[in-house]
Amino acid sequence: MDALQGSATVSQGSSREVWRDLLAGELAAPVEPFGGDRLRPWLLQVVKECTAVGDGLACLVRSLEYVEQQSATVAELWPLVDEWEAVDFFNNADLGHLRPVLLAMGSTDLAVMARRASRSRVQELPGWCQTGWQVFLRLAGENFPAGELPPSMAFLALSADRLMEDGQADAAEVLRRFNRTQTLALGMEDLLADWQQSDFPQPAPSLVPAYLTIQFEPDRIETDRYYLSHWRQSDSEGWHPVRGETVHLGREELPGAVERLIEEAEERWADLRQPVILEFILPWELLNEPVEWWSKESGSEAPTPLLMDYPVVVRSLERLQRAAWHRPWHDKWRQLKERPGESYAHWSRPDLDGSYFFRLERELKEDPHAVCLILSQPPSDPSGIGRRELLAGLRAGVPAMIWHRNDCGDPKFKDAIGEILQDRGLGSLAERVGEWRKDALALGPGAWDGHVGRHLAILLDDPERKPSPPAEVRPRRLTGTPAQPAGLRKQARGTAGAERLDSRAADAEGFCRVRVTLLDGSPPTSTQPRLLLRVAPSLHHPWSESETGQRPWLAATATPLTPVTVEPTTALLRPSEREEDGAEFAFVAHRPGRHVIRFTVSLERTDTVLQQVETEFDVLDDDRPPGSAAPHTVSQQGGSGR
Repeated sequence: MDALQGSATVSQGSSREVWRDLLAGELAAPVEPFGGDRLRPWLLQVVKECTAVGDGLACLVRSLEYVEQQSATVAELWPLVDEWEAVDFFNNADLGHLRPVLLAMGSTDLAVMARRASRSRVQELPGWCQTGWQVFLRLAGENFPAGELPPSMAFLALSADRLMEDGQADAAEVLRRFNRTQTLALGMEDLLADWQQSDFPQPAPSLVPAYLTIQFEPDRIETDRYYLSHWRQSDSEGWHPVRGETVHLGREELPGAVERLIEEAEERWADLRQPVILEFILPWELLNEPVEWWSKESGSEAPTPLLMDYPVVVRSLERLQRAAWHRPWHDKWRQLKERPGESYAHWSRPDLDGSYFFRLERELKEDPHAVCLILSQPPSDPSGIGRRELLAGLRAGVPAMIWHRNDCGDPKFKDAIGEILQDRGLGSLAERVGEWRKDALALGPGAWDGHVGRHLAILLDDPERKPSPPAEVRPRRLTGTPAQPAGLRKQARGTAGAERLDSRAADAEGFCRVRVTLLDGSPPTSTQPRLLLRVAPSLHHPWSESETGQRPWLAATATPLTPVTVEPTTALLRPSEREEDGAEFAFVAHRPGRHVIRFTVSLERTDTVLQQVETEFDVLDDDRPPGSAAPHTVSQQGGSGR
């Protein structure tokens, strides 16, 4: 209470109302306004109401964080939320005797232990987790599936093993005794025994690289401004990228922001034992930007290009967001990955025939082995030739494209590409382009501009490594109930749709409604039909008071609940009734019958979940007689919320 009352936001009337409204949105329930002259009793009531709601205290701090960002108050509150949820998870068990043992542990490898205890579901720890005690509390609030030891208890088992190695048998026994007591109470004795008997050898340095993926998305309203998003991926066991903060910047600010992101990632990955690759997801207008030559350590006397330390590739933002282009993209990627020796590059040689680009796209689509396109002009060339070649390649699913950033007709460029492609298949394109870049780098700043490696650009787009959707803050279990067996105890937070929409919010005037439309009738299984999702604000909603282009970006994430493949996983949209402002999804059903997709709508910049709806639709059997009647169904559960 003292920390909350000391917040500048809470103590000032106007900002307090902003926070109260955000909290109501997080809780999907009204929060009574402050109406007296004493703040503390009102705050006590607010906290009390939050403790009665699943994830309520996390909602309280999260909503305050939207206003204050990383303030001292927010930093003080998050550990308290972790402690509350840990006590709740262990059903009010006494945790006090664990604290001195875990506080005395060194901070080395805490992130590694957390990843191992959570089976890689926790990739990174928040900044306040500096001790074993704080990590234990944090993991007590994490989700876990049935049949697994809870991550917090797995962390205690790992900590006990480490203490034994350090000769602290008495301290290790404190942790093990607690685990034995809790597994007996929760009926998890077998899970603890299995964990203790498992062999966890120290892995060798992984050859699977880590990725820092950086995305620039144009602001559709302000010219030369971009939303910079990034993801960190260091899990060698699977693709589990961790989304970072999204910031709004001018074009001239992008290199400096990238430099800061890289420095922060290196600080987080100080103990990483695997190589790091930089990926830039770029819109049309930035694809020719020499991002690998942007500076690192620019404030020093001797800045260096990024490529000195990292392999760098670019990817296409337009393709990532265009689901209709994804099926051929997957097909050609499989060809490149599984049969690189049988794959080859296609040189674009445009002629004066006006149908050339049509023929180029047709040839690329008809030839499954053509997985790389060599452009005849850079994408930024004023003639538009390079951009049209690039478009043909993207629509045909070509995952790799190479060009000279200034002059694709340079004989040195053609010689270099000849060597890159010669007799070695296409399985290591990025590495070979990287070798040419390193050759240019070796000449030094005074001479590298004259080397063709200084001007080589490579687009290498892996459809199996898409950035994650805007990440929800971790799901938490409902409070105020006894601890339950693993896999049964948690519910996703923040869904203001079918699962948690308070009846009072549903009746309010200022709401938004999710509308899902099946665009292709009742489709057969052999087709790739489309769904259109719109978020329509009511006349009394604050978003209705501004132009569509000034409304916030929303992220809609599709989760199939039946055998359906949906692309893209996440799409961006603006709140609007208009179809052109909605998000389009394509899907392929793996069997006929009724299917269900859950859509989660969140604020793109804060990852706040606003609504969740489930949509049902019918898919026909390919063998259905022509003209036979079939229901054309798109029904929804949920769909209105603040």
